[in-house]
Amino acid sequence: CHCAAAANATMHCPCAAMVQQVHVGCPCQQGTMNATCPCVQNHQQGQPCPCQMHCSCQQVQPMTVAVTTALPTMLPTGPTTTVITTPAPTMTPGPLLKCDLNCFGGSAEPVALPGSTGAGDNVAVPGLGIEACRDFCSATDGCEGVVFGSDMCYGKKNIFTSRCQSGEGKYVTEVLRGMPKGVCGLFGDPHIVTFDNPMGGTVDQFSTGEYYLVKSGELQITGRFGDSARFPMEASTVGVAISGALLGGHTISVQYVGGAMGREGFKAFWDGKEILADFGSTFESENSLVRAEYQNIDPDVEHDKARHTIGGDAGSGALPSYRLRFLPDWSVYVLLGEESMNVVIQMSKQPSGQDGYCGNFNCDASDDTLESLTNRGMAARVDATQSLFAGTPAAALGQRVATLPAFDLKDCGKELRTQAEAACAKMSDGALKKACVYDSCASGSVSVADDDLAADEVSVTAEIESGEIMAKFFSGVLHLGGAEVPWQVFAFFGAFSASALVGCMMVGRASRHGRYEALSNHEGGESARSTLSRAATAAAGLVGALGLRGGSAYE
Repeated sequence: CHCAAAANATMHCPCAAMVQQVHVGCPCQQGTMNATCPCVQNHQQGQPCPCQMHCSCQQVQPMTVAVTTALPTMLPTGPTTTVITTPAPTMTPGPLLKCDLNCFGGSAEPVALPGSTGAGDNVAVPGLGIEACRDFCSATDGCEGVVFGSDMCYGKKNIFTSRCQSGEGKYVTEVLRGMPKGVCGLFGDPHIVTFDNPMGGTVDQFSTGEYYLVKSGELQITGRFGDSARFPMEASTVGVAISGALLGGHTISVQYVGGAMGREGFKAFWDGKEILADFGSTFESENSLVRAEYQNIDPDVEHDKARHTIGGDAGSGALPSYRLRFLPDWSVYVLLGEESMNVVIQMSKQPSGQDGYCGNFNCDASDDTLESLTNRGMAARVDATQSLFAGTPAAALGQRVATLPAFDLKDCGKELRTQAEAACAKMSDGALKKACVYDSCASGSVSVADDDLAADEVSVTAEIESGEIMAKFFSGVLHLGGAEVPWQVFAFFGAFSASALVGCMMVGRASRHGRYEALSNHEGGESARSTLSRAATAAAGLVGALGLRGGSAYE
């Protein structure tokens, strides 16, 4: 229903009535249409405004509206009183997903909506309500969702909820079309970080067996949990299998089959037949839906907790791993240990819905608990007749039936627990700090804490580097000593030092939470990285202008 070019729009076009009235999705309210109104701007540019793009030509219950207003330039000018009989407008439906998240920077790409101001992450439409914000996004090609807060509407696409920051009651992210991406991780024995709770508490399942990690109409991912020599009283992840319509009905799995420790004890299978038999090999399915590789891969690139328990020191380089890629753009990463594995699943929310130990991906972390899974019937073992590992080597006895009773933290000896709590105290993440204590007690050795701490270093390395940048920055300021410098220069340095400090704090906070790219301080209109860069650049320029010690002062 394109009414902008209709000569008789006032009589026959439902859009015209919507433009002239107060309407969700159209800020051009009665009597206020002028050059600053996005609808007028769009008309001048030959583009319909959002409410026009979403008007419905279906014949529903007519309504009669009396309008007295100065009409826009596409209609006869001058005050006019017109009686319009028009179908009721159709509004944009509610969001597919509503999240208490602030998705900026690397967690979502900006989309310019009609009437937007600003640039980059700060491009937004001011003065809209949430319903109008939704309509503007729905009317814009490429817009998949919005971030809304402080009466500002930010269009977004390619939303990755696991990288977003908390909305903290000020911002909300809504997905209107398409599906957001997220990450689920299985670390240690296994502590499962769900799609909706990437930095909060974990779902822990220490009993042996096979369990649904993701279960939907199009996709099923199961994890096999079993005991190991290192953790004889608690299960670790020893296999992962993926199947469903997204794979064309095929099944791929990676699992520990025994016979050797380390990478030699693991094998991969496609529909029960071994693939990737040689280290350094690759695989592509006949339908090209699946590509896989078996080689050394850096766990730090996949997830900041990927090294937990089995990955050694942060930054120690690539380790034997499998990476499985699926069309259109999701993946499963498997880091190999001696008998167990860590798994990182990166995928989009399934349109038909999903559930399992990775959570139901509904942006509500409160229902990602073992109790909630039990209530939804998702906590139980997968029935043997439904196993995705069918046709592959059977799990070892200890990976099917616990050889020792499950470990309970209350059974940890006082001395060992004290040592474990002391060793794990340096962990930056509260949930993984508890997991570190449990791992140490269950294994009977605090050496496990060393591995956990090494993995945790990944998430704080960037923050340390940011601190070193600040040290060099202030060092450069101090090296100005001995020169005739006016007080305005030091005031200038002070102002930029303060902004740089805020920038470093945000860099560190974002990197600690595995969101290195989500650095936008949208409330202030500048990204933290930009603020830090501008401070350093300004300092360098000032030093150069004063002719003071060149490079050393800049450093």
